[in-house]
Amino acid sequence: MPEIRVRNKRSRKDTQQMILDMAKYGDHSIERREGVPLETDQDVRRYVEEFDVSFEEFVQEHRNRDENVSIFENLLSGAWYVDSTGGSVSYVDETCEETVLASDGEAGWFTIPGYLGLFEQAVEDFNRCVGSTKYGDFLPCVSNGVASIEAYIKQKARIYNKHNPGNQLIDSERSRS
Repeated sequence: MPEIRVRNKRSRKDTQQMILDMAKYGDHSIERREGVPLETDQDVRRYVEEFDVSFEEFVQEHRNRDENVSIFENLLSGAWYVDSTGGSVSYVDETCEETVLASDGEAGWFTIPGYLGLFEQAVEDFNRCVGSTKYGDFLPCVSNGVASIEAYIKQKARIYNKHNPGNQLIDSERSRS
């Protein structure tokens, strides 16, 4: 029976690349919130060193596969329980569109955005399949992982299209017909 094996530690090079990618392309909002650009590797190194640690030490500290890179991770869950007792609860997305989630005492679970919920499910599936070493447990992980990437790209395209009405991104399959 085939086994899926995951190393307990990432290589130094892989960890460094993961941190750089998370910083430059992640949804952590540092640039918007703090006004710090994270466009180049040097920008990321400078930002990390503001926390009184060298970039090399920072990479070494995060080589464990279960280690969170908290300064660049969005650690908020993709699902929240909302209760509108005494008012209303709304959400403003990246395009500045407001969605009322609950009002007049309504309550329930809210998942934002769709890609994050799919990604969290893929991570849960992955952790389960690593524990069970069953190939059949790995398939939902791959499926939800790919679906989360597709949903992420669609969301980013929607945001881009809203801000660039004269130069919209259009799905190539649909634009061929």
